[in-house]
Amino acid sequence: MGSFYVAYGNGLRKEVRTKSVVLGACILALVAEPVTAQDQEELGSRLFGIESSFLVTEGLGEFGELTGAGLGFTMGSTWMPSRTSDVGVRIDLSLNVYDRETNPSCLTNPCWIEGDVITSYGSLQFGIGPEWTITHGGVEPYVFATVGPSVFYTSLGLEICGTHDSSYSCSVERNRNYHSDWGLFIRSGGGLRYQFLKFFGGYLSVAYQHFGTRSYMVKGDLGLNDDGTVTIDTRRHSSVSNLGLEIGMYFELPRR
Repeated sequence: MGSFYVAYGNGLRKEVRTKSVVLGACILALVAEPVTAQDQEELGSRLFGIESSFLVTEGLGEFGELTGAGLGFTMGSTWMPSRTSDVGVRIDLSLNVYDRETNPSCLTNPCWIEGDVITSYGSLQFGIGPEWTITHGGVEPYVFATVGPSVFYTSLGLEICGTHDSSYSCSVERNRNYHSDWGLFIRSGGGLRYQFLKFFGGYLSVAYQHFGTRSYMVKGDLGLNDDGTVTIDTRRHSSVSNLGLEIGMYFELPRR
């Protein structure tokens, strides 16, 4: 039975990665059209941009063997200080949940009310650095690099689901953190922005993130005991890095 769940988990991770790559290829096919001088003139120069994306990551090395694929989101903004320069200042914030564990639990004795104890393993990072827009127009290729603080965390929360006001919903309560490891990280990558409205568009990017040697936990490292106590069974210690695929939308404010 255990081998079945391991095989199922590995198959699910492969399916997530495959669908992400296929979706990214479809977006690249949509944006593969020439950028004309008329496009550049009509769109004008960008002063400020805001973007948000869905994130799929794949761990590398020992970290990747223990975790596999992760899911999350990224939010960022870019400020272009000069009208004549293609280099701007980029700020981004990203959350990556690389593992998650669910354990059904009784909240009363006898077991009249049930809930799920959710263990989340992830990282949160904030970075700032330069971004270079290679060409301007309807399709804009760009590259970037950011550096900043990051934290690896392991949190435990109680998820309760039920019907309220004729609608079914779930909420996580009593969320508590059991492990934190702070350090610097470096993020670099590039992508394509596709502008399909005057101030609005979509983008696809790939990024490499390196966190250095860090302390972290994976599924099974946090022990939930029968008496209600929680113990930390294992802390991992290794070099951590991953590759991320981002698919999202952006909004930009042009210069007047």
